[in-house]
Amino acid sequence: MNRLAIVTGFLGKQGNRFMQYQDARSSAERLELAAKVEGCDGVELGYPEDFEDPKATKERREVIDDFKRAMDLTAELGVTRISNCPPNDGSDYLFELDYIGTIDFAAERFAEVAAHNSDLRICIEYKENEPRGRCLLGSAGETISFCQMVGADNLGLTLDLGHSLLCGERPAQAAAMAARAGRLFYVHLNDNDGRFDWDLLPGAFRMWDTVELLFYLKRLGYDDDWYTFDVTPKEKDPVETFSQGFSLTRKLEEITDRIDTNAMTGMLEQRAPNKTIPYLYSLL
Repeated sequence: MNRLAIVTGFLGKQGNRFMQYQDARSSAERLELAAKVEGCDGVELGYPEDFEDPKATKERREVIDDFKRAMDLTAELGVTRISNCPPNDGSDYLFELDYIGTIDFAAERFAEVAAHNSDLRICIEYKENEPRGRCLLGSAGETISFCQMVGADNLGLTLDLGHSLLCGERPAQAAAMAARAGRLFYVHLNDNDGRFDWDLLPGAFRMWDTVELLFYLKRLGYDDDWYTFDVTPKEKDPVETFSQGFSLTRKLEEITDRIDTNAMTGMLEQRAPNKTIPYLYSLL
């Protein structure tokens, strides 16, 4: 069974262009909240906010050096992977960004940080938009292609369920492609309506997409690993929000476990949705 974790950033102050949610909390206070969440097995720390004496990074060279420092801290903690979400790399307008030069530059920089510690898996969390109108790496396919272009075995992707839905993917299909390419390193769970990255509780809108993803992750061998919750409590109680999120996920796993793999494989070979859909609803 996969363990459940929380992104610590969602336990503190959050905001958008219009509103701010939650109180500002120190790293220690966020960890205290996480410890109160029923079913929580761990946390995903953020750099630099969860570490003392953070360095301000203004230039690209400083960013790369800071990334390496984050990798060193990760290794010191005995963690085997680090997740990076670069949504600010992208553009808002056509003819704003030199795509060729930007891709080449990004590939060189990721190759450099990947070589810094080849035992540490670097997970790129792709996203189609926000804060840019179009992020540089917006889909699983783009990210897999980018990782293969870089050529580092320790460079892969974080499959964020909500980001996958946002860019029009079927998350289970994206997971299968990433795993077969050897690039499925990490999974974030959440949900949205396909119109914006709302970071809602898993199963709130797309229950069957979530079940299909869990089913394929099981088949792909993503087990005894981590599901980290990229969920925004907004003005709600964060402890209650994440406790319910964990409980919902275990329920979704129970539904997934009721699927007879042999029976489902046979129906998939027949491509018979008139059989699979009623079968799935019979499991509820």
